[in-house]
Parts: sequence; structure tokens; C-alpha cells
Amino acid sequence: MEEEEPESEAIIDQAKPKALLYHYTDQRGLLGILRSQSIWATHIRYLNDSSEYNHGLHIVEREVSQFKVDPSPDLTFEGFPGGADFIGMVLRQAMTQAIEALDKMSIYVASFFDSPEGSPHRPEQDAGDMLGQWRAYSGGSAGFSVGFDKDALSQHIWQAGDETGIPIIGGSCIYQTDLQERYLHDQVAEIIPTALNYFNNAMADFRANKLPQIMEQARRSILHDPPDQLINQTMEKATRELHETFDREADNFSASMTSHLTRIAIPVVFMKNPAFCDEREWRVAKMCNETPSGIMFRPGKSSLIPYIAIPLPRSCDDGTSLIRRIVVGPSPKIDDAVAAVRMFLESQNYKIRGSAGADGVEIVPSRIPYRDW
Repeated sequence: MEEEEPESEAIIDQAKPKALLYHYTDQRGLLGILRSQSIWATHIRYLNDSSEYNHGLHIVEREVSQFKVDPSPDLTFEGFPGGADFIGMVLRQAMTQAIEALDKMSIYVASFFDSPEGSPHRPEQDAGDMLGQWRAYSGGSAGFSVGFDKDALSQHIWQAGDETGIPIIGGSCIYQTDLQERYLHDQVAEIIPTALNYFNNAMADFRANKLPQIMEQARRSILHDPPDQLINQTMEKATRELHETFDREADNFSASMTSHLTRIAIPVVFMKNPAFCDEREWRVAKMCNETPSGIMFRPGKSSLIPYIAIPLPRSCDDGTSLIRRIVVGPSPKIDDAVAAVRMFLESQNYKIRGSAGADGVEIVPSRIPYRDW
């Protein structure tokens, strides 16, 4: 028989949000979050595991390498040299160039961790007290996990993207390979109509401008050039002019591909290797085409680490705190560590949750025994 929950705890739980997202950090990070009311997003190439972004890019590259244009009633290839195979080849070349540009884009990521759906909101069952994350994020010193109201944070991130016009998205990472591949396959397939529009423009330009000139020159030469020689010269010139026209349109097409694949870039950030599915990571990703004006740097193990601050409100729309809980990581003096966090929050005018039904930030110690990792 399950033990009944104390009445005081039940009252407290009623005032808590449905779910929290936990952001692990060290002492410097905690001070920065609370003082600046922002979250630090790290350049994706400088995350703890820099290969994460490559996972999604490899799927894109595989989809592109297997890409074919299949003729259908809606897609005609009359007049194209090589037909569908030619179009497919040019598309693959253009998309490969676009992927190279995509690989160089500046994307900044802030990581959170989500608790399993339907799990009771208790510290021992939270994503906010995981041994692996303490080891990864505490930096060998006292660590903290900051619990944000999930619904309120999600809403703020989406609104921030709409207001600034700069792509910024928050959401759960995708670990299922079949979903990743299906999504990217559909995205690559959506390129076909845009591609055919460019190539149809090229063909129309050739027929309207270049082809009449070639035929007029052939007409003038028919009286003094041998027929076989004239035919070969005319075909060579027509082919050369046609390819030059396609090359001009291909440049425009490559620019279009870069724009299209840019829209794929942020979803790729949310695609992770299935081996890490137990982490249940939730991310905020912000895309910057150039070096952002507010870029900052912090020391890393082997290089400086670029990051930006993403502003967050202190309060939700209903007036409650966006930060709902802080878990103080394993410490040899855990009581003192908890007390210090409480004093700091009070110095920054954060309301502390301390009694049933009261709003504010809950401060709890980790339940994991301290080890000098």
C-alpha cells in the first residue's frame, strides 16, 4: 500500500507548474542567470559534445546523396539535357554546396532536461537531480540545476522569435532515427518545385534569346558551310549556350538552396543520437547569420567558448516566478550551500518559497551523496 502524501505537501504541489525544465550549471552560471535574468546559449560547435550537430547534418547529407527526381504528371523535363537525371545531378551539387554553408552557420544552444511525462513532481524523480548531469555540468565544483516553468518558458521563447524575426525555437530533442530521416527526406523533396522553376526559367530564356540567334547564324552559313560541319557547329554552340544559361540559373538556385536549408538548420539542432534518449533533453536554439553583437566568451578546457545571453522574464504572465526551483548539487557542506543560495536569491529580490501555498523559488538539496569527481 502506497504511503499517503502529507497534506502540506499536497497543498504545495497544487501551486506548482505542471512541469519543470532543468538547466544545469556551475556557480558562475547560476550567478549570471539570476543577476542578468537571462540564459546563456553556447555556440553549437563548443558544446560538451561538439559531434551532436554533425549527427543531424550526416542525415541531411545521406538524404541528399540518395536524392532522385522522379518524373510525374506534375513534373515535366522536356527540353532538359539528360532529363530527370540531369536535374537530379544539379540539385545534388547545389544542395551539397548549401550544406557546406549550413555547417558554418552560427547557432547557439541552451540545454535543459525534462522529466518523464506523468511522473510525480518530486526531487528524487526529477530531471533536476541526475548524477550524470552533475558530473558533466558542475565543472568539478558545486553545481546547480535551475528549474524553469516549462509552459511559461516555451511560450516566451516562441514569442521572442516572432517579435525579433530572428529564428529562435524551443522544444524537445528528437531521438528516433526514423522520425529524423522522414522529416529531412520530406524537407529535401520540397526543393523540387523551386528547382524546376529555376530550370524552367533557364530554358525559357534560352529559347527566347539564345536559340533564335543560333538558328539565324546557322541560316546565314548554310550556303557556304558543309551540312555535316554546320550541324555539328550549331549543336556545339547551342549546347554551350544552354549550359551557360543553366550555370547562371544554378547560381541563383544555390542561393535559394542555402535559404531553404537554413530553415532545416534549427530542426537539425534538435536531432540527437538515440543512445542519449534517456536524457530527455529540451533545447533553446537561436540562429545568427553573422557574429552577434552581444557575443561573450568564457574559458574552456581547450579554447575560449563563445556564447550569447537570451533574455528571460523574471515572472510569468500570471505573476509567478519563471524560475520555480533550484536544486543545489552534491556538496560536502550541503546545508551551507543551500543557505548561501537562499541568501543570494534574497539579495536579488527573489521571493523564496517556504510555506504551503506560497509563490516563489523552492531551494532543495540534491539527494545524491557527495563525491569528489
